[in-house]
Amino acid sequence: MVNLGPISGPDYKNAPITTIDASDIAVTFRLPEKLSNSNPYIASHIDLSCDSGFESHASIGFSSLELVDANWEYRFINSDLLAGSFMLGMNLWRVDINQHNLKSLLDPQDYQKWLLNYFEAVFQSAGEGSPSFWRPTNTGDLKAFKKDGMPWLKGRFGSLDIHRLYYWVNTPITSDLCLHFTIILSGFVEDHIAPKEEVDKMLDGYIDDFLEHFHIQYSPETLAEMEKYK
Repeated sequence: MVNLGPISGPDYKNAPITTIDASDIAVTFRLPEKLSNSNPYIASHIDLSCDSGFESHASIGFSSLELVDANWEYRFINSDLLAGSFMLGMNLWRVDINQHNLKSLLDPQDYQKWLLNYFEAVFQSAGEGSPSFWRPTNTGDLKAFKKDGMPWLKGRFGSLDIHRLYYWVNTPITSDLCLHFTIILSGFVEDHIAPKEEVDKMLDGYIDDFLEHFHIQYSPETLAEMEKYK
């Protein structure tokens, strides 16, 4: 192993604040000023009263709207070589709670049930039932955490044939809407950094660094309903 030394990433604290307004919900976060993709996509205002722009996935029972497509780099400090990339895809999901026999995504049990249903459907369609496609299959695979007092879940999925599984993060914002992040951390070759377990921990930390500066202003209706499930 040739260790190339420490890695430098983005300075989120001093990065510009980005805001996406979705009716009476506001999402704020920080993206690095220097993005790798030449044409990143960042939504601005969304009208939740209409389905315009949402892509239907009727067989799975939800529709999705792209909010962010951006990526940025991490470099080795001592050599300025590229260590890896953080590729972020963020989408707003509108879930057909009736199709999935759910009361509300704000109910923790319904929320977990929906995500397991989703990943199983992806496994059956995109993965075609292949054993090399890994996805969460039970609540133990859904890592729960609280952010600003609200429930979030995260985990990994993808083909076991690739170097590293994809990361995902998800949180409900209304009874039938949730935010979903697909995060691809490419590069970060263990031979140049550390053993796999240490690299996995480091990459989890990179996701936490981004989420530390991610905040949601919920609607009064959502906050009131959340109280019922605490």
